Amino acid sequence: MKKSILLVLFCLLFSNLFSGEVIQMPSNSVDKWYSTGVFYELFVRSFKDSNGDKYGDFQGVIQKIDYLEKLGITAIWFMPVNDSAEHTNNYDPTNFMDVDPTYGSLDDFKNLINQLHAKNIKVIIDLVINHTSDQHPFFIDAAKDKKSKYRNWYVWSDTNLNETNKKKMWHETPTGWYFGKFVNSKPDLNYDNPEVLAYMKEVMRFWLDAGVDGFRFDAVADVTESDEQNFQIFRDFRKVIHEEKYNSKDIFLIGESSSQPYTKYLGTGKDMFHAVFNFQSNRKVLNLVKQETPYTTKGLFLVEEDLVKRYAKDLKNTEGGFYGTLLTNHDAFSAEDNKKLKRPFTFFEQNVEKTKLAGSLYLTFPGIPFVYYGEEIGMDTFTASKSDKWLRSCMQWDDSKNSGFSPADKLWNMLNENYALYNVKKQDADEQSILNHYRSLISIRTQNKALSLGSFESINVKSKNKPQIAVYVREYQGNKVMVIHNFSGKKQTIDLDIAGSTLENKEVTFITLLGKTAKITNKKNMIKISNVNPYSSVILQF
Repeated sequence: MKKSILLVLFCLLFSNLFSGEVIQMPSNSVDKWYSTGVFYELFVRSFKDSNGDKYGDFQGVIQKIDYLEKLGITAIWFMPVNDSAEHTNNYDPTNFMDVDPTYGSLDDFKNLINQLHAKNIKVIIDLVINHTSDQHPFFIDAAKDKKSKYRNWYVWSDTNLNETNKKKMWHETPTGWYFGKFVNSKPDLNYDNPEVLAYMKEVMRFWLDAGVDGFRFDAVADVTESDEQNFQIFRDFRKVIHEEKYNSKDIFLIGESSSQPYTKYLGTGKDMFHAVFNFQSNRKVLNLVKQETPYTTKGLFLVEEDLVKRYAKDLKNTEGGFYGTLLTNHDAFSAEDNKKLKRPFTFFEQNVEKTKLAGSLYLTFPGIPFVYYGEEIGMDTFTASKSDKWLRSCMQWDDSKNSGFSPADKLWNMLNENYALYNVKKQDADEQSILNHYRSLISIRTQNKALSLGSFESINVKSKNKPQIAVYVREYQGNKVMVIHNFSGKKQTIDLDIAGSTLENKEVTFITLLGKTAKITNKKNMIKISNVNPYSSVILQF
């Protein structure tokens, strides 16, 4: 008897999942190149080696501009291009106003920027503001002599201030102890000294004059120990882009922080950063796909509740502010384990369709999406570990030696062993590949502002079983798009009850943008969509 009652309640719960409210997206009036675009995070060292020295370089990127244009991205975020001591990830600057010589010359970089601009692709670069390398001339001079003019550019103590059983952040030199929060090779800059802030503003101007369109600021929560002091520093950085020389250029600033709430670094949306990364949304997207349902056992639509409503709530007081969204990046942790680093394709155990579905989700959600290089071809991490080197492995162009990345006998970094199966050349020829799926998604998003700025309305899915379907409508200034996701491993036929929604009593004619095998039957207040493939998405314009 109890089982029967539970079954009836379960069926009632899921037989008529109500259509959701229409959720308006904050900052939907900010129609800028960055708010409606799709970014591509590119690590030069691992992208393409043009001269056989085992390192990727600017000329290598130039050789692949046609690939980037065909992918459809509208902007590139270059991980640090500044000169560095380690020549690995370049987050340890030795010169803020020059490029890493293994990448090429400053003129090479300017040429790359110009060629990307000619293809209508914007350029932002990583700006490391928290620290320098311990090999930076400023620090070498400061560590050598207490009377150095750069001594007060760093944080010093005459005694060891490390606390027992805690991470060591104070590091010894013959002239005293210096503060380096991350590691001893990266001494923190001292923003109590106004000369430091003035210098970093000059660094911004230097790169803006070189032609970049904005910056991704690294580790913004760690610049000082005070939020209020950090906020004032970021307001000062924001003022640079409003100087007469740059004010007409729509410069874009995005911050990266591990500290929540992320939105505190947006301020009003007009006085600090234009956007901040949301490192919770990617984990939720990955887990939704892995658990194969967008609903809780109580019928809560997680796509709406955990992602969209949270987005709208977080940003409601930041007109002009956005979240940067992603599936992964150069140091993102796995969705289920904060210790292991995995790309999405590894997380889904090389399941191509689930990988495509995850891409379909975040590329149809609110926010500014950032695609990490290699994500679009299903690059693996292969060995999931604490080392981020596997997240920065060499790009897989074809099945030739070294995946077509370099003719060198030995590469600077590891190469995935399965590159012959997953590479650009092979996927370019396969209509159903991850690469061609991403090309379609990016094209659809950039041509339909509803997907970047539009409102969000969930649509009622009628089902006697626990639904594994998510359906929602995005709308912006008359541009309307319906998105259907099948989270299950089975082909699905979906009945949509549009009574009570904004589609009620309207004649709707659909144009299929994605999901060509689906069939649509449209009757009054009921829409039937047949043949939605397993782990797939359908995007309809109407």
